[in-house]
Amino acid sequence: MAKLCQLGYLDQPHTSAGRVPQVAAYRYYVSYFLAGSRVSKALLDEIKRQKQELVDYYELTRFILAKLANATSNVALARLPGHVMISGWANFFACSDFGTIDHLARLVRLLEDKQRTENLLTSLGQPEGVRFLIGEESVCNELKDCTLAITSYPTRYGQGTLGLMGPVRMNYRKALGFLEKCAEALAQE
Repeated sequence: MAKLCQLGYLDQPHTSAGRVPQVAAYRYYVSYFLAGSRVSKALLDEIKRQKQELVDYYELTRFILAKLANATSNVALARLPGHVMISGWANFFACSDFGTIDHLARLVRLLEDKQRTENLLTSLGQPEGVRFLIGEESVCNELKDCTLAITSYPTRYGQGTLGLMGPVRMNYRKALGFLEKCAEALAQE
């Protein structure tokens, strides 16, 4: 345990506290061990049914974002050319990792600024697969205590981006599995 603390993987905030994983530990896990979780067949069937019923692509995107936010307990983001959608705001407030109201207010202000959110999502390029920016890896100071997971997918309107924003200790396995399946459902050739 002492060696892991020295290497920056664990921290012990005070003498009587247990050890807490640090950003380096999460990065190691994501880089070397992460495999996506299975997404329930019922959810996949519901998405498939909605994909057939909803004519409007933006409505389908909103539907999938709501399902993604609900299933992962994170904030779900989508960027279509010139358009940003967000779902799951309440998940920020249900998570004790964000600590203070001031921290939550900074996150909400960031996401309310659609241009900054779009710039954040486009500045990361068009990753193949799911890319995780953990803690200080983020290009945005407001996200230093968060994880941003993103992937891209093709649409008739250009390249789309789908993402999740949550705490550093988010469920990475679930985030990976759901982002992969939801991006697959939104993809248009």
